[in-house]
Amino acid sequence: MSRAARRLAGASIFAVILAASLSATAFAAPVHGRVTRGEVTAAFQARTTGGMLNLLRGRTVAAPVRGFQHGRISFFADGTYCATDWHYLGVTLLGTGGHSAAATYLRATSVSFAIDGSPVTATMQTAIKPFVGTGTPGQWGISRGALLRPGALAAGSHSLDTRIVTPDFGVEDLQVTFTLDPAAC
Repeated sequence: MSRAARRLAGASIFAVILAASLSATAFAAPVHGRVTRGEVTAAFQARTTGGMLNLLRGRTVAAPVRGFQHGRISFFADGTYCATDWHYLGVTLLGTGGHSAAATYLRATSVSFAIDGSPVTATMQTAIKPFVGTGTPGQWGISRGALLRPGALAAGSHSLDTRIVTPDFGVEDLQVTFTLDPAAC
């Protein structure tokens, strides 16, 4: 494995560990009202930039932080979420070697989701942005995902299948269950 590939592998593993450690915060109920579409959109858009810094610095009121903590349905762990909130599915992928090299790598990746065996087709993608936060300097990131409006899924238990395909690691399939519960609001 080349030095660049080892760095990318290390950076990718770090990103997975960091996201997994932060995903536990998604299980706490929001402090002030419901999670809005704006908050989950802000969380999705700011994942590689200021939203991550806000979270790392303990700023839990900012829209990107609320959206990430309470609106992101984690593909790392089972969870329970408020049935009347907006939610999003999202995966952030990182590349190194400057913008051009990272862009080439990230264009060769794909992410897909299925809930209860049905593909989630309304996907969104951020621009390729510098990754701000801890990790390997010089990383660029892109997030791919989908918004889920309140009522898009019935209250109760659901399965989430996330497939991530990268040139260096191949296919990774992740499965979790999550519950939309009116009592979690």
